[in-house]
Amino acid sequence: MIPVFAVTLVWLLCETMVGAVHGEVAGLVVLQAPPAAWLLRLAQALARCIAPDHLVVDRRSLWLIFALALSVAAAAGFRRQRLASFGCWWLMLALLPYVAITAVGDQRGGVPIELRETGIVEHRYYYAAAAAWSLLLVGLVCWSMDESRRLPRRLSRLTTAALAIVGVALLVWQVAAGAKALVAARRAWQRAGLVAERTVANLLTEVDGGAGSLCVRGIPDESGGRYVFRNGITEALRLRSGREDVHVFRTAVGHHCDAILVMDPLTGNLWPSEGSN
Repeated sequence: MIPVFAVTLVWLLCETMVGAVHGEVAGLVVLQAPPAAWLLRLAQALARCIAPDHLVVDRRSLWLIFALALSVAAAAGFRRQRLASFGCWWLMLALLPYVAITAVGDQRGGVPIELRETGIVEHRYYYAAAAAWSLLLVGLVCWSMDESRRLPRRLSRLTTAALAIVGVALLVWQVAAGAKALVAARRAWQRAGLVAERTVANLLTEVDGGAGSLCVRGIPDESGGRYVFRNGITEALRLRSGREDVHVFRTAVGHHCDAILVMDPLTGNLWPSEGSN
């Protein structure tokens, strides 16, 4: 358990303090987030652990979730429930990279970043927290069983049976919610894959016609929060066409273009050409 916790800590430091994205150092971005944004994002992440297919955006609900999480952690420590306490603090630690990356962002239009999803779904930052969440659930069950043993004998048996029923119900609900989220994610990636295939097929027609340098405006960047061709369109065309002389540019400025094309960024379909030179 301790080695896994250590790996989580190292991952946390790497994700929050190292790396550059579009000229912005991730470690500097975390310093720009106001404390309220951090706390609300953490509460939102905790809520997503409980209900993977639901996004809480109500500010009052998020504050309540955060207060509840702190209360559980404090109570577990007070009752000397080490497993539950460890799982709770480990979970919040494992979620910090997600909080750090998503608590700051584009707030144009007056939409607070802490109350909405980012443009690209950041589920990959939940992976390390899954182990902590599982451990926390086990710790909470053990804690409940310990508390039930302190009750009178007959009441203890009834409480234990009730806890078993509730535990099984929660387990079934967690599995069902996770499965629903996975199915939705799979469908979203399938739609993004279709857009990518359509994009390559349409541009491949131009390449097969002899064009080597394509200047294309509106190449699909993402579909439903899933990356399509933020990068890699040139490599995709080279792979499909077998030609290493193929180049795709997103603007005609400063480039020689065998064909100038305009593409629908949502579907990957070509619109009427603007011309060629």
